[in-house]
Amino acid sequence: MPSLPGHTVESAPEADRQPLEAARKKFGMVPNLMGILATAPAAIGSYLAVTGELEGSSLTPPEQQVVLIATSVENRCEYCVSVHSAVAGLAQMPTEALDALRAARHPAPPPPRAPPRIPRPLLETRRSA
Repeated sequence: MPSLPGHTVESAPEADRQPLEAARKKFGMVPNLMGILATAPAAIGSYLAVTGELEGSSLTPPEQQVVLIATSVENRCEYCVSVHSAVAGLAQMPTEALDALRAARHPAPPPPRAPPRIPRPLLETRRSA
């Protein structure tokens, strides 16, 4: 199978250098996928837009990785599973959940999130209707 050339920050087209530099700062290197996507400005722009939407969602970082790993397993993308598994580890996803996802099993549900704490002064100053 032929491979696509990947870019570094230095070799990428000028318009694509900023996203690659941001990736290098975030991950300590430019992921291969981003280097390859930098060969087409529309491709890297689309990838960053989708990634930004997920990161801006109400999902926690481990929950985001559940979505990405499950999708990667379903698409049989071993590279993607590997990358998102590493990110899931950094996001402190429990090993049991990660193993279940990688084996295409449903992980045990996480414990419910704690309700937000209401500041005591707010409770003490409430008024009757």
